[in-house]
This record gives sequence, C-alpha cells and structure tokens, in this order.
Amino acid sequence: MAEPTMNIYSFDIDRENAIGVEAPEANGLAYVERQFISFDELDGVNHRDYKRIERIDPIGIVPEGSAPVLVSVGWADTPGEPMEFGAALPFDAITKRQLDFRSPGRYHGIRIEYEGFHNIRIVGLEIEISLGGKRGHAESRG
Repeated sequence: MAEPTMNIYSFDIDRENAIGVEAPEANGLAYVERQFISFDELDGVNHRDYKRIERIDPIGIVPEGSAPVLVSVGWADTPGEPMEFGAALPFDAITKRQLDFRSPGRYHGIRIEYEGFHNIRIVGLEIEISLGGKRGHAESRG
C-alpha cells in the first residue's frame, strides 16, 4: 500500500494571512471481496471438480487519470481453510481491460481494490472458467 500523502485540509481565503493545515490523506484503500465461490451451478460441472479462473473482464467506468483498480483471485481446496490470493492485476477500463489468471481450486475468491479518490463504477465481471481436474489432483497454481 502506498504511503499517505499530505493534503491541505482547510484554507481560509477571507483572512489576510490565510492558514492551511496539512493532514494525512483521508482516502485509504477501499475493496470489495467475495470468498468461497464454487461455480458448482454451471452446467456439466461435478461439485468435486477443480475449476480454473482463466480470465476476468471487469465491466465498469474508471475515470481517466485515476488510480488503477486492482483485481486479484484467490483459491482454496476446502471451505475450512483460509483463502489464498495471488498477485493483483491492474484494470483501468481504457488500456487494460482483460486480466489473465491461472488459479485452479475447488473454491475461488475475487477481490477488487481501489486506492484513489475518483468515483469508479464496476457493474459486472465476465469470468472465463475451465475445468481443471478432481480434488487431490490439482495442477500447480501459477
């Protein structure tokens, strides 16, 4: 996470000797996270099958000049174990719209992070999934 910057908090233009007060930036990291998505409701999928998230295409609006939205994918073999998230990939809706992942697991998580002050809108995700084997036979995660 980036170090906080200093911004002018208040400024009085009615006074001859206006005073500005510096304070740490108020906007911190904001995120939305969904864990333990099974994708078992897909046609032809056995609940014991490993699924692999190959690609995510976020659908939304990120104003030009704002900080990138970061998307990461997590995985777990059972609902009782902690979800392990991989490296976050940037999405800006202009030049970087398709995010490639390789995250096989029985359960998945998706985290969307933003550390900016612009209003962004993520209205949906297109997710490409492939089957990746049975429990106990998962290929290495990349």
